[in-house]
Amino acid sequence: MEPSVWIIIVLAAIALPVVAKRAYEAGRRAGSRKTMPWRPIFQLVDHRAHCLGQDAAQVKAELGTQFPLPPVAWGQLLAMRRPATLPPIRSAAGGRR
Repeated sequence: MEPSVWIIIVLAAIALPVVAKRAYEAGRRAGSRKTMPWRPIFQLVDHRAHCLGQDAAQVKAELGTQFPLPPVAWGQLLAMRRPATLPPIRSAAGGRR
């Protein structure tokens, strides 16, 4: 075999453990990240913006540092929503009519 082939084989053998270790560490970091579910974030933003009447920009500025969300998500979170209509309540003592 030519010397250039041996050089390539040696360089690949040296690089393989380094690349494998870096990939393993990157995978461990990615696997240990925890994501927060959307529902509590939405409820917190909704409470501050609609119940407490805070300005949307203020809510985004305060919570944006804690929850790094894309701009599209902030637009959806801060949008006004109509309250859900609840079904009529039946009386507890009354039966069916």
